[in-house]
Amino acid sequence: MRVSLAAVTVLVAMTSWSTGVMAADAAKQPAAVNASKATGTGPKKPARVKPAYPDGEIRATFGELPKSKDREEGLRQIEATLDNYQSGGLNTVILWVTSRYLAALDNPELQKAEPTAAWDAFGEYLRAAKQRKIQVHAWYSPWIRKELFRAVELELHPEWAALTAKGVVSPKGVLCFVRPEVRQFELDLMAKMMDRYPDLVGIQMEEPGYRWKDDYCYCDTCRAFCQENFGLDIRKNLEDSKPTVQSLAAFMCTDFVIRLRKMMLDKRPDMWLSANGSASDFEWYIGRDWHTWARRGLIDFYMPQIYCNKLSRFENAAEITKKCLDGHCDMVPAIGVTWQAIVPKKQPPKLIKEEILATRKMGAKGFSLFPAKALDDTYYRVISEAVHQQPASATKP
Repeated sequence: MRVSLAAVTVLVAMTSWSTGVMAADAAKQPAAVNASKATGTGPKKPARVKPAYPDGEIRATFGELPKSKDREEGLRQIEATLDNYQSGGLNTVILWVTSRYLAALDNPELQKAEPTAAWDAFGEYLRAAKQRKIQVHAWYSPWIRKELFRAVELELHPEWAALTAKGVVSPKGVLCFVRPEVRQFELDLMAKMMDRYPDLVGIQMEEPGYRWKDDYCYCDTCRAFCQENFGLDIRKNLEDSKPTVQSLAAFMCTDFVIRLRKMMLDKRPDMWLSANGSASDFEWYIGRDWHTWARRGLIDFYMPQIYCNKLSRFENAAEITKKCLDGHCDMVPAIGVTWQAIVPKKQPPKLIKEEILATRKMGAKGFSLFPAKALDDTYYRVISEAVHQQPASATKP
């Protein structure tokens, strides 16, 4: 992560702020608890044992819940989908879930717009996956993809929207995560998932941080914060403010990941925490500072989205990611069968097979195919061939 003088100033100030918050949290605890922390007495939690990869590697796809309002039809769709995954040798699903779905689980009114929550399609998916020894990670976006048709945050709190330097609210649904109430809202939703679904093995953060191409955030909260702490009007001095705004994004997103990891350690220390994003570490300025999270032991594996049409480009990008991670956490590349830039075209099955084999050759801890809905019998066949051509035990440490 590249840091300017302005960034250092921000980080020093923010560290003091974060320390104050943690001190306030500690003050709420019983005196005996704080005393034991201060003196080092009292029971100590055993060191976390990192969960083992299924079959030695993750063989995943990015999946979605069925759309059916009818429970019986939805269950049939889940069963058929998982049977297909199993035929291809897949052992993991990164399963998309939204804030609106999670909120609708206990809100009959919201279930009108999110009908699968009425029969808890996510929970049924977990049950059916467990029967097949397929693991499920929740695929959740904390800050972006918060459009009203799939999220509740901006419907409940329109003031939470992040603003670009031009004062524009993104139509893609972006939250300002400098606001502590926003970060707490997302933590509470994730806590709900952990408590409700004991068979959920992990959480994958979908492209954490702000969206590309625009600088965030310049909302009233961020403006007041920077004015009070740094004497800087970020809306009037855009160029001078950019290092401060970017460093604030990096800090606040990392603060969230720290709190999420702590919550997971307290509730479910056996769970995986991972993130996805680009193959190189230039995204820190939008808050997607996965390089730092890996170095600090906050994530168990990182999933670079390497969607390209040439094997050599795939291999080069994966090696760049591996070098950035530098052994601090594992790499599980995401392989694109199709994606927005090439839809409706799909990658040749032969190339998908070659990329799967390449992940093993470079010592990755598996792969994930995007998106699951693009897979068919031909792809399942070549995936199975790749899985059995080179055993998972042959991967490098």
